[in-house]
Amino acid sequence: MGIKISALSEQTSILDTDETIIRRGANNYRAKMQNLPSANPSDQFNRIKNAYYVSTNASITDHADTAQSGSIADIITNEMSGAQGDLVLPGNKTYQVKQALTIPVTARLVSQKGATIDTDMSIRSASYQWTLSGSGTNEYYLEASGGGNPNINEPDDVAENDAQMTAGTVGSLTAGEWDWGNNDTLGYNTVYVRLLDSTDPDGKAADYVEACWTLTVNGPFQEGMDQIFTGNGDVSFNHRTVKIVSPEWFGAIADNSTDSTGAIQKAIDACPLGGVVYLSITDSATGGYIVSNLTLKKPMTLCGGGRGSILKAKSGSTGYVLNIDGEASGASVSEHGASHGQLYGVAIRDLHLDGNLRSPDIGGIKQQTAEHCLYQNLWIEDFKREAINFYRSNRETYVTNVWTRWCANKTAERTGYPCINLDDAGGGNDTNNGIYFNNLAIVYPFGDGVWIDTASGTAYNIRHCIFSACFYHGTSPVVDGAGNNPFNSTFTAAQKAYHMFDIGTARQIQITDSFFAVLSGYETAGIIIQTGSDGAPSDILINNCHMEGRYSTGADATKDIMVHLKNGNLTFDGNRMDGSGDVGASNLTVESAGTLRLGILNNLSGSGPTIPTNTLKNPLIAKIGVPVDLSGAAVSQVVLYGIPRKALLLRAVLIYTEASSADAGIPIKLGKVSDDDYYYTGATVVNRTQWEVTGLTLLKNDISEYEVITFTSVGGKTGEGEVILAIEYAMLYR
Repeated sequence: MGIKISALSEQTSILDTDETIIRRGANNYRAKMQNLPSANPSDQFNRIKNAYYVSTNASITDHADTAQSGSIADIITNEMSGAQGDLVLPGNKTYQVKQALTIPVTARLVSQKGATIDTDMSIRSASYQWTLSGSGTNEYYLEASGGGNPNINEPDDVAENDAQMTAGTVGSLTAGEWDWGNNDTLGYNTVYVRLLDSTDPDGKAADYVEACWTLTVNGPFQEGMDQIFTGNGDVSFNHRTVKIVSPEWFGAIADNSTDSTGAIQKAIDACPLGGVVYLSITDSATGGYIVSNLTLKKPMTLCGGGRGSILKAKSGSTGYVLNIDGEASGASVSEHGASHGQLYGVAIRDLHLDGNLRSPDIGGIKQQTAEHCLYQNLWIEDFKREAINFYRSNRETYVTNVWTRWCANKTAERTGYPCINLDDAGGGNDTNNGIYFNNLAIVYPFGDGVWIDTASGTAYNIRHCIFSACFYHGTSPVVDGAGNNPFNSTFTAAQKAYHMFDIGTARQIQITDSFFAVLSGYETAGIIIQTGSDGAPSDILINNCHMEGRYSTGADATKDIMVHLKNGNLTFDGNRMDGSGDVGASNLTVESAGTLRLGILNNLSGSGPTIPTNTLKNPLIAKIGVPVDLSGAAVSQVVLYGIPRKALLLRAVLIYTEASSADAGIPIKLGKVSDDDYYYTGATVVNRTQWEVTGLTLLKNDISEYEVITFTSVGGKTGEGEVILAIEYAMLYR
């Protein structure tokens, strides 16, 4: 039987509680418990009130069996009997459970150093054998060695090679499934399995198949950083009594070498709804948890203490280090109901995600079918895939204070992986929307910075995404080539030809109050807005940003474009654009299929914009005209206007105030002081009627700041004709 200590020493006040005593001297308490004799305790332990000690007797084979004296279940049921107290596991001992076990809320579980609870049992061992079932396909059932009833309790799960199998139906199991039953007239129920490779379990190594049971801890839990839970059975905690879970309880080691994926996943699975899994701070040079493909599928927080809490990608792994997955089996969907079906309330904070020098083909974070999530205070670097991939159907997620470097992998235009992926893959119950980025940094991506697009045939477009107060720094020569980056890598041609933003089918996308350094890729557009997989973009806003072009690299900088509107509509205001090296052919280029709302508060130094006049939406338009007597003496450079800001010449017309064939065919020019035929060269037209309006075909349309527009005529005709030259222009920016 177990041991109970309930006496009080003279030095201990009756008001002292167990928790007070533990807090006063946890180390002393634990040291004393490790030396506790197996018989009655000596007087030196009598200051501990209501402590119940589980037996270490080796004859106990199942600590979940109340019939075995001194077992965990026996102490809870027959000695504590609902009383409050500490349930103490003496150290350096494994306590095997072979059926589900619940520790009640009245019992605080106290584990001494080296004490562990094992939640599974091998059913691939010398004690058992597997027999091919007479039904189903490649299904095998468990028997005792030599045949007959194996006499095990119904498991809650079965594990194959340390991974839980999927529950199925005996007689129709698929690969990787198990069930409990009797489909072969055995006279007893037993475990049926169909392994992933559909082979006989007896052909596998020892412990390849294990029966697993659930351990439920409803009471408080007193434990440090030592492992206490082993095996593949589930462990669950009561959210009222255990709010912070440590992966070390499940065997995680932040030593930069041990694969801690399984241990951290068990901690995540054990975490109560709304609880926290805390990752320890380690030495950034020698520490860190080695992991791959962790899955979060319920409201919870995964956090650490900052940059020193490291999740490093396992060598040879693929996929993503963290998967926030509302489509995973058993995911907790939104409180709004099944019609929305979103995982909600996941937070990832204060962590360093390390892609292991881009050697594994893995990304940082993947989120799908989730909402109300938070990514805060993260360092994400060195990933061969995305830093964050919003795969599909994500809503109302906040990304703040996230720094990325050396992520992405562009192999061709729109091929590979960007740093931040908002392309919605389709097939979900909605598209990505309401994603807010604040204080995001994208530094030295191996390709494109951000992709935004909607899969063809999707009911809704990507929408309502905001990038605010962000920093973007493209690839430059100082980090290209062997010895200039941590990977000794030279950027490929595709990686150099990056877009910091590639915006396709989307609406209501805002990029505001941000800074772009080395915005333009090599002979490409820094920000490109174009028709995507499901149509043209709309309602795109770029506002109050500072943009600098790339450095001189030997590539043809005249092919660079900082912002390129190919299709859709864009509002562009309050932005400053300058070269900082090679500016390129155009700071802002708009094609005829695009519609531009260009504000007057932009400052576009360097190369001027290329903007077809028919693409402007609601420009600030001004008109001016001047009369010219064509019958008079020669006229040279009649000044129309000195425009105080950069502008676009929308059109120029001649208005014939009198009809006179004698004044036809007079050479005229429209230009500027430095080039009198910059905009037009031609002649008046023969036999025009009075007040005839004739448009001039313009050669160019850009007007520089404070430019003087001039009109030149040779005059000298004998007729009485007169014309008025009028121009219409749109003022653009400072």
